[in-house]
Amino acid sequence: MKRRNLELVDAVKQSQFFGAKVVYSPAHIEEIVNIYRTEESDEDCDRYIREHLEFLASLTDCWEFLPSESGSAGPGRLKQEHPAVCLKRVIDLYELTYFAEGNETVLREYIPQSNSVPAPIDAFKDENVLKIFKNRLFLRGHREEELPYGAKLRDSHSKTAAIIDICFRSLHDAGFGLEKKSKTRSSIHDVTHAIYGTMADIFVSGDTRMLAKLKASYKLLKADCIPMNPEEFVAYVCRNAAKA
Repeated sequence: MKRRNLELVDAVKQSQFFGAKVVYSPAHIEEIVNIYRTEESDEDCDRYIREHLEFLASLTDCWEFLPSESGSAGPGRLKQEHPAVCLKRVIDLYELTYFAEGNETVLREYIPQSNSVPAPIDAFKDENVLKIFKNRLFLRGHREEELPYGAKLRDSHSKTAAIIDICFRSLHDAGFGLEKKSKTRSSIHDVTHAIYGTMADIFVSGDTRMLAKLKASYKLLKADCIPMNPEEFVAYVCRNAAKA
């Protein structure tokens, strides 16, 4: 709560004044749920979570990105619901998150971390990264010529989720943007944020390492979304406000 970027919050509210929708996703709620895994008392955890949920509800007017309702092959959807409703679903399914974290921790044992550096914007032009990416596509049963690009990333939530996951894992395998083993949970959330981000026009994050991986992946897939850090977003809003 204390680390909120007030300038960014003001820019978000200003963008809403000009008609923009600010949207949260289950990835944000998963991060909030992690408060329960701290050493705080249950009473303090409940209070912190309530504060975060109310702040998120106020910031987004309860607009949320969700997977397809019609089935795994359908597009993601935009829905207005209080973050507390999403919180209940996330808690009910949290066992799956523990399972994913366990798998990710085991995989990290096979990837050297000492030389990990931020991913360059053109990472997928690197011969080694591209080779890893194509190999992962093959192993997961995807054909390169059938990949979704641009607006088609929004046609199938499940397919886009699989491809974004492959992008991030390929970058990790090549030594780009790999989090420490102690931050395995953060790495999983990065992928989830990037998946839902393909449904947005602008994606804002203050996580430099994550943003670099997202920019490289979105450039490869020609995503209709502009990734920005907080400073870039504030400047973007100010420029557009000046034109209004």
